[in-house]
Amino acid sequence: MDRIPAPERSVSFEVVLDATNFSSLQIHQRWLMTTAINACVRWLRDYYISHEQLMKQFRAGFVLYGLHLDYLEPLRHGQAQSLQVTCTARVRQDGSYLENHTDFTTGDRKVAHVQNVWASLWLEDNEQLAAVAATMPAELLSRFRPEELDPTPYRSPVGPLAEAAASGRLLAVQEERFSLHRHQCEFDDKWYSAEGMGLCGAVRESLALAHGREKPELRKGLSLPLRSIDIHLTRPIYLLDQFRVQTHAYAVDERLTFVHRFIGAGGDALCATFVEQF
Repeated sequence: MDRIPAPERSVSFEVVLDATNFSSLQIHQRWLMTTAINACVRWLRDYYISHEQLMKQFRAGFVLYGLHLDYLEPLRHGQAQSLQVTCTARVRQDGSYLENHTDFTTGDRKVAHVQNVWASLWLEDNEQLAAVAATMPAELLSRFRPEELDPTPYRSPVGPLAEAAASGRLLAVQEERFSLHRHQCEFDDKWYSAEGMGLCGAVRESLALAHGREKPELRKGLSLPLRSIDIHLTRPIYLLDQFRVQTHAYAVDERLTFVHRFIGAGGDALCATFVEQF
């Protein structure tokens, strides 16, 4: 008799929507990212180990390394009362990364998809939360099913996307400076990277207002809903740090792409890259 594969392990829950989840154009990308992170933490708790136990018992943890968000169908405020959130997870590259996929659906419509990629860490100091990249301990890897283990390496798409955008027509460049405040941080006084989505939007809209008269294509960054966003996180930003967001806007065929680079103000250290596509 053929072996019947085990059903995919997932968590699924309903979120009731309200006006704060939306802009005038679409669901806030920050809310989608935050909810996808929460879904991953639920998956870990239900099938693997809670993140608190992971840190205390095994001196291990995960830090967000990359994200891909796709808007699949338009959804505005008032068009759905709730969304069903469904999350699955797998291990990549022999335990170096955890990857989770989260779908947002209403009825039979899938309106958004988020892929989060987390780098596995070894905590050198539990008090200071000093950590280095490491593969997951064998005892913890054994808690994943064989079909949840993917040996292929993870390669961030952000670099190739930024290069492809730069092959198009440069429309405008803008740079703005920011300071990181506590309401933008996680519990360890490092930035909550979802805040970067709002900062990207602020620079993009300022750029469109400043240059939209001579470059009408830029107005799409104000008037059209976002199609996708990709993020590559390379180093943290800390409480009260100053940093710059350098934004390049490109026309690639008929599409508009913004490449946002977060740069530490004390030097040229690249902290993160966000690529928005319209």
